[in-house]
Amino acid sequence: MLYVSLVIAYLSRRLAWAVVLLFGITPAVFLVVHLSGDPTALYVGPEGTRQDYEMVRTALGFDRPLPEQYGRFLLRAVRGDFGRSLRHQQPTLPLVLTHFLATLKLAVVAMALAVDARAVGTMHADVLGWA
Repeated sequence: MLYVSLVIAYLSRRLAWAVVLLFGITPAVFLVVHLSGDPTALYVGPEGTRQDYEMVRTALGFDRPLPEQYGRFLLRAVRGDFGRSLRHQQPTLPLVLTHFLATLKLAVVAMALAVDARAVGTMHADVLGWA
């Protein structure tokens, strides 16, 4: 029973840190997009007219105050709406999920190699008398 409570406590701490991390990263991502220039330029491009810029800025909500934009950004993210891909002109979440399995495979292989490298390093240190 003690083991179960320790595991629950550990998982609770990890979940709490994940939430803290998310609330630390989301403002950073949001601000980087806005600090890098007008996000409307990514959609319209250099050939757009002033009217095109205003129309897109209004349609995407970039004409609203930054706190309101951030609030809408968070609400959409919670609902799983991460916007549309500029390259593929479709929602981004399905695009990311189609490559999730390949990413997971790469992560598992990388972790296995890291564990193997640590084991080899430990054995080597033992042979040399450093352990």
